[in-house]
Amino acid sequence: MADTAIANFTDGVTANATDRIAAVRSPFAAGDDRYLTPTYIGNYLATGTLAAGTLTTSQPLTLTQTWNDGAVTFTGLRVAITNTASAAASLLANFEVGSANVFRIRASSGSLLITDPTDTTRGLISAGGSGAGAYNGYGALHFGGLDFGAANVVIPITGGIKTRATFSYAWVSGTDPNATADLFLGRAAAAKLRMGDADAAAPVAQTLSVQNVVAGTTDTAGAAFTIAGSQGTGTGAGGAVNFQIAPLGGSGSAQNALATAWQISGAGHFLAGTDNTYDIGAAAATRPRNLHLGGYLAGAVQSLSGAGAVNLTTWTTAFTSTGAGNALTLADGVVGQMKYIVHVVDGGSGVLTPTNLFNGTTITFTNLGDSVILQFIGTEWHVIAINGAALA
Repeated sequence: MADTAIANFTDGVTANATDRIAAVRSPFAAGDDRYLTPTYIGNYLATGTLAAGTLTTSQPLTLTQTWNDGAVTFTGLRVAITNTASAAASLLANFEVGSANVFRIRASSGSLLITDPTDTTRGLISAGGSGAGAYNGYGALHFGGLDFGAANVVIPITGGIKTRATFSYAWVSGTDPNATADLFLGRAAAAKLRMGDADAAAPVAQTLSVQNVVAGTTDTAGAAFTIAGSQGTGTGAGGAVNFQIAPLGGSGSAQNALATAWQISGAGHFLAGTDNTYDIGAAAATRPRNLHLGGYLAGAVQSLSGAGAVNLTTWTTAFTSTGAGNALTLADGVVGQMKYIVHVVDGGSGVLTPTNLFNGTTITFTNLGDSVILQFIGTEWHVIAINGAALA
């Protein structure tokens, strides 16, 4: 066929197998004799395959464009398919090496598929090279250096998933991942995990729970919820479990400091964070019910020398008389409160005058060992037991 301009091509024009179309630039190297001959063009049009043959040097097929308008949203490569009917496994693209699938893009969902889930050599490789990218291993996607936008989330080859300190992992209540999140897990400080979004003027209460028995399942027990302290080795004690609160402070806008209210020690003891500070239950309100002990019940002891006030904060007051008739006082307690008073050093005597005392006004301690057990019932102290002391 003689030289013919592309504009003069019409239906029915034929070409010899050796004819060349000079208007189309060859994708092969200069001097290569594999031009886009009608044979190549015909194969492509008939079968959808452009066969470049065997190459001994790198000769990529390259599409070049120059974008030069900031107001235009450009598209470099577009595959437009009208999916009138197709199988569910149809692919938008399939990339192969040695006739084996490397990864594919599924048409129905846009999912990226790595054909062999046991092949850890194939996957999304970053500019860092193999090992710095991602691979699929036995059904799980493992990342190494995958960066989601301005170093917000990084999944390195070691060390687990990483994100910026100001970012949280979040969940939505429905199926739309773009909906407003209502559950957050974030970083409060080094080695400190925070439930909920970043600190706010009106924080949201959080609940930590374990898997429940599904409704409709009859008479099935729930699962245990375990909080474990750090494990020690050998003679090293295990780590304690601390329960902290932020006690109120003076007026201001600074966050109140945390303090340990209760602790389960590494030895298993249940301890108050600060001695003689925190209560269990409240009068006539949030009281626990029964207390079952396998050992003794011990309380703090007030040492009172001479005249003064018998306190309400310890179970027992050990009184040392320093003269005749030391004046002792006792304010009203809370309903049910018990109080023990014992004359432990005889240097004279003491006269106790409670604010309110049933069936009397004073109790006198004269001899060593004189004692009384009182309980506050209603609005006054009642004598439960008395030994040597005189009620008047």
